Amino acid sequence: MSQGPSLSTTVGANLRYSRREWQEVAIRAGLWGHVANKLDKEVHLDAMTVSAILEFEWMNFGLSYDITTSVLSEANNSRGAFEVSFIYVHRPRDRRARVDCPRF
Repeated sequence: MSQGPSLSTTVGANLRYSRREWQEVAIRAGLWGHVANKLDKEVHLDAMTVSAILEFEWMNFGLSYDITTSVLSEANNSRGAFEVSFIYVHRPRDRRARVDCPRF
């Protein structure tokens, strides 16, 4: 996202491993990078995030760690931050339900 000469973007990927069906049990691991610039200066890597997620059929538990790589690391003594996440995935209704069509 950019506004005027400023730029802030997060890019990355997760890899998913599962030996079962798509919606049963899986493990995801990812690496993300936050890229930004300082007004009219060049773009640099501002922060990195390492994540691990355990997926169950309808819920996910995640743990991630943010690593500051910019000048802001002086403010947090080069320590990052842990983040814990819980995601609940709502089950959809049966999509094969009967649909009444009008007769003309």
